[in-house]
Amino acid sequence: VNCYTMECSVLVHLFDMAVWAYLIALSNAEDTEETATKKFFIGIFHDIAEVWTKDIPSPIKNRIPGFREATEKFELEMLDRHMYSVVPEYLKEALKSVMMEDDANKCLKDEMKDADYLSADSECYRSLLCGSRDTYFRDAVVNHKPRTKNKLYNEIHEYFVEYVTN
Repeated sequence: VNCYTMECSVLVHLFDMAVWAYLIALSNAEDTEETATKKFFIGIFHDIAEVWTKDIPSPIKNRIPGFREATEKFELEMLDRHMYSVVPEYLKEALKSVMMEDDANKCLKDEMKDADYLSADSECYRSLLCGSRDTYFRDAVVNHKPRTKNKLYNEIHEYFVEYVTN
């Protein structure tokens, strides 16, 4: 429904988000290299189920009561069917340890969501840079209000805002 000038695959989005999560973590005084690396791998796998389910935009998931929960359940089923059931047990546990659904990672959800939004900002930026004049991309960046106080994150987001509004 939008005038895309370039396609962004799920795999490109995953890598993009992983890099943002890693760089932002490195700029946090309380994060170690090990924590930054874990956030990178969480980013790499955070939407892997969309390879089988396709992306459903958050505004749609949020607007229909119960739909977000249903899609999350379906995504877990697809991960079980196409990923966890076809790898050895030790690899299954290693994969689960870098998934947002893992209880140990729930405390990172807000930080990872911010990196996810920064990835969306950069995707919108690239689409506009490649010639799209669709206001959806501008509005998505401008209307995204960061939740983090991370200086690097906010500087990058403001760079994207400045570009899309000029």
